[in-house]
Amino acid sequence: MKTLSTNQIQHIEEFLISQYHIKYQDTRDEVLDHIACEIEELMNEGKEYDNAFKITFNKWNKDLSPHPWIRYKNVPSFLGRQWIKRDIISIILCMLIGLSIPYLLKEFIEHNNLANILGSSFCLVSILLGGFICIKYFKVKGYRISQLKKDVLACGAISLFYYLMFIGGFTYKLLPLILVMCLYQVYYIIEIQKVRPLSKL
Repeated sequence: MKTLSTNQIQHIEEFLISQYHIKYQDTRDEVLDHIACEIEELMNEGKEYDNAFKITFNKWNKDLSPHPWIRYKNVPSFLGRQWIKRDIISIILCMLIGLSIPYLLKEFIEHNNLANILGSSFCLVSILLGGFICIKYFKVKGYRISQLKKDVLACGAISLFYYLMFIGGFTYKLLPLILVMCLYQVYYIIEIQKVRPLSKL
């Protein structure tokens, strides 16, 4: 049974870096393992290494090329496809919940003068969640976690801006966007917990 040599495995890894810019070790190791197995299978069917290499990378080219959606820029397509559906569904759900609840509870919020308390609370929760994630995962690297850290930071920054602009003056009309940001933060934290532990650099 034919197996790849150390030099051939190194050649595959270098190709993943130079051709597809797979910069994170965890993703590269996972892809390398799959590709090496497929090349070995072809070699055991009688193909030479160079030919098996070309056939395998032609097959993987679409999956390893960057995802076309701007949100996943510089992310291999096979990873972007794993995230896109749940990201879109969650964003839509967060928007529906965040935009509808303040208006459905308008009378209750205004009658009890809760707009300022709720607005400040949503902002502070969003800011604190963003800060917690950025500190906890500061040195952790990976495609998904890097993207989620940017999202968390953006939501925290928007929440901080609203907090500083409207502290003491929140109305129920300002609550939807702030609640949406807070719900996004919760979603991002749930997603970060799904990411397998990665090595710190």
